[in-house]
Amino acid sequence: MPLDYRLKNGDIVEIVTTKAEHGPSRDWMNIARTSHAREKIRQWFKRQERDENISHGRESLERELRRLARTSLGAVGQDRILEMARLYKFDNLDDFYAAIGYGAVGAQQVVTRLGVVDDAQLALPPTAPPPSPSRQGGVRVKGVGDLLVRFGKCCHPIPGDPIIGFITRGKGVTVHLKNCQTVLNERETARMIEVEWEHEAQQTYPISIRLEAYDRTGLLSDISQIVAENKVNIVAANVAVTPDRTATVRATLEVASVAQLARVMSKLEQLKDVITVQRDLST
Repeated sequence: MPLDYRLKNGDIVEIVTTKAEHGPSRDWMNIARTSHAREKIRQWFKRQERDENISHGRESLERELRRLARTSLGAVGQDRILEMARLYKFDNLDDFYAAIGYGAVGAQQVVTRLGVVDDAQLALPPTAPPPSPSRQGGVRVKGVGDLLVRFGKCCHPIPGDPIIGFITRGKGVTVHLKNCQTVLNERETARMIEVEWEHEAQQTYPISIRLEAYDRTGLLSDISQIVAENKVNIVAANVAVTPDRTATVRATLEVASVAQLARVMSKLEQLKDVITVQRDLST
């Protein structure tokens, strides 16, 4: 059985051990069910070579930036990363990267707090069904109640993305990504209003991803299985294969949050023959 299999009453378990010294895998952080188990895994990695943790942490953050925002550490800038490190109570980048490396700080959480997600990265492929123009709920307007809330078609924010509201004439509040071009180009800044995601919201949002892999039999089946195991629905998919047998899969997933999207993409990237998995920039 796979390592993430959940034991049921009556299951008989044989634990195979080895005399060779082996530690846990970082993937176990996604499998462990208790905070005690996760802390033990973190402690093991924390005791490892500091340089290895720093390198792994930097690589993890770089990978999540590419996945979720199609950008890089260089593009974000060292000053911005250092500012983020201080928010997490670290005085220098090496300590910050090391913390990401041994699991004390989540790379996906850092990317979300950086607010570097561009509106173009949420564009849907032509095959995707159009989102509802007036989805309600999921967002709370700070200090105001019972307002009509709409989501900007230009950026399609999802829970976890940094957002801001814009008061429209006769149409309530439209929610945008904070760095959406519509917001950045808006001159009437007085109509901007603070909004936040409702924690109990269970809405799903159509988000596109692009997966590149070496073409093989069963690739689509494996992708579908990973998506289904994470309780995510595929609403559109398209596959193109080049003469050198490289497959590009564009799919639209219905996800509830940035965290869920990142988790699915991380699992997909671990599939055999998969090269990269990122949010899709194409329209």
